Order: sequence, then C-alpha cells, then structure tokens
Amino acid sequence: MKRILPLILILCSMGIQAQTLPSWQEGWFDIHHISTGKGECQFLVFPDGTTMVIDCGDMTGQGKGWAHSKALPDSSKTPPQWAARYIDTFSPTPGRIDYVLISHFHSDHMGHISASKDGEHGYRLSGITELAEYERIGTLVDRGYPRYDYPSVEVVEKQCAMMADYKKFVTFKTINEGMKAEQFKLGSKKQFRTQSGAWDFKVWNVAVNLRAVKKGRLFKKEENILKFDENMFSCVQLFTYGPFKYYSGGDFPGSNLAALKFERYYETPVADIVGKCDVVKADHHGYRDSTNPYFLWKTEPDAIIVDAAEASHPRRETVERITDPQYRGRRDIYTTSEAGRAKMGEDAWNKIKGTGHIVVRVYEGGKSWQVFVLDAASTDYHVLQSSEVYQTRKK
Repeated sequence: MKRILPLILILCSMGIQAQTLPSWQEGWFDIHHISTGKGECQFLVFPDGTTMVIDCGDMTGQGKGWAHSKALPDSSKTPPQWAARYIDTFSPTPGRIDYVLISHFHSDHMGHISASKDGEHGYRLSGITELAEYERIGTLVDRGYPRYDYPSVEVVEKQCAMMADYKKFVTFKTINEGMKAEQFKLGSKKQFRTQSGAWDFKVWNVAVNLRAVKKGRLFKKEENILKFDENMFSCVQLFTYGPFKYYSGGDFPGSNLAALKFERYYETPVADIVGKCDVVKADHHGYRDSTNPYFLWKTEPDAIIVDAAEASHPRRETVERITDPQYRGRRDIYTTSEAGRAKMGEDAWNKIKGTGHIVVRVYEGGKSWQVFVLDAASTDYHVLQSSEVYQTRKK
C-alpha cells in the first residue's frame, strides 16, 4: 500500500494538470486562436513575453451563415469582452497588448456596425475598437494607415461599415493615450519583434496590398484594382522561432471564385516565398478558395488551424483537399467553431482533429511544439485534448 499510494498521488496530480493549460514560460512561443463564435481573433505571446493580437471581429446580429454560429461561451458578454477575458487569463501582462495587427478591413476581423454600441469618445465600439476599452494597445498596425486610400477611400469604406469609426478610434488613441499607429511594412522583420535580441525569433511581413517580397506586384497591370475585394489586400506574415515556422495570412485568396472574373491564385507565389511550415492558419477560414493544391504542396504543414464562425467555414472540399494523402505533412485540421459542421456533413467533419480555442505551444528554441484544444463553451478554458509533442522538422 505504501508503494501504491505515491503512484496514485502522481496519477491524480497528472490528471489535474491535464485539465488546465500550463502557464506560459519565458522561452515559449504561444499562438492562441480564440473562439468567440462571432469573428476571428488570434493572441500570440513571443518567447520574451511580448504580446500580439491579430484581428478581433464581431459579427453579432448578422444573419445567413453567421446565424449558425452561437456566441461562445455564451451571449452574456460581447465577443471582445470574452476575448479580453481570455487574453488576460493567458497573458504575462494582463491589460496590455504590445502589438495589434488588423489583417484587412472586413467586419469579421475588426467589428461590424450591427454589433456596435456607443462609445465615450466619438466612435462606436465593436470588435477591435471595443477590445481597446479593456486592453491598452502599444502599437496598432494595419494595411492603410494613415490615409486609408488604397485602392481608394471609397472602396475601403464600402468594404467595412465600421471604417469611419475605426479611423476616429485610431486618431483618439494616438493623440490621447499614446498608442502608436503604423502602416504594415512589406518585407520588414523588425516591425513586430521581441524586446530582447536574445531569441532566434522573427516576424516577417511577406505580403500586403497584393504585393509580396521577392515578387513585387502580384496582380496584372491591366486589372482594375478598384473591383478587387478586401480579402485580396490581406497582410501575410511568417513567424519563425529557430527551425519552427508558422504562417498567418488573414483572408488571402488561393483560387478563383465563380462569381469573380479576376485572378485569385495568390497563395501560389506566396507559397514559394514561405516554403515549408510546421503550422498554417488556413486562409479565408478554410473557404473554397483557401489552401490551394500548390500551397499545400509547398508548405507541407503538419497542422492547419481554421478560424471559423460561419456555416461555410471550412468548406467540405477544402477539408477533403487538405486531407488528401498526396500532399506531404501530417495535415491535422483544427477549427475554432462547429458552425460549418451541418453543411460539411459528418463524414468530412470527422476528419477534423479538434474544435475549441486552439493553442499551438512552441517550446524553447522552436525545436518542438504541441497543440492544445481548450473548451470554448466553458469559462475555465479546460483542456479537451492535447497532441503529442512534435519535433520540429528540418527545412
């Protein structure tokens, strides 16, 4: 009995630890895909504790496909309030975010007017403008600051009904609260960085406004960019930590859509630039124009995260393409929402590895990593499942 009791205590201890994500430690790179059911939001902690948020959308009140996704964990708080609570739970600096990037100007990435409420400073609160009520932002970066005139002011404002309020928000925060605002710098590896140079960690700005490093302009000169949709202008980044590589590209398109006449195979040249990746955030929520065959072939991801909160995200054909055995890499799929489950069908849905808050934890030096799925329907964020610890592949 004396020999058995310590073993029982150890097993119990291991069981308790397995229910909660261990706190971030210096030297780890954490990538959180937050599930609110109403928009996209990523929270990242760099190896030195520098924090970054990519997008904070809110499509509350929208119908059609968005109505199929319930607010998570419930509707007692707004999605930005839930996002702030989540961030403060896992952040080494609660109440402050060092960097915020808006990948592009669509409501599911920055907030919708239907979900907004009056603010105290002359602009409405929804998505990122509301998140900033609870989190102090150090530097905000987007593709259009300060003029917001590419491809034109009219086109930008047509793409997002919150644009006028967003610009007022940027002006107020920079003048009154010391927030810095910058335009996304194509090719830079220093715009987003650790505060200490002790880590082999880089954030590379690969593409924006349909221009890419090494490639230049991606669209044909004769094409009318005033007709392009906002997804095409998304900010694309590659995060590297030692040998580990993570791709994030907003809603960057990878193939043509039947309703649109112009070229959209832009994932293809970008795949040549980024090469093999360990983890990829699926472009455009795993819609049909996401993760095209060439992109899958070149990046060879072991895990693909789909930030989804709409009935068509991810699409059945995208899931089937990702899991096609002809492509290299493990290609485990994780999603942040079950909104697309009914439309996809159970046979395709069963190819999804896990659903909830998806956390990729990269261990010291980027030599190994692991995926955790946290319960998005609860308020304690307990661990539903965890992958094995994978060794980062040589590239």
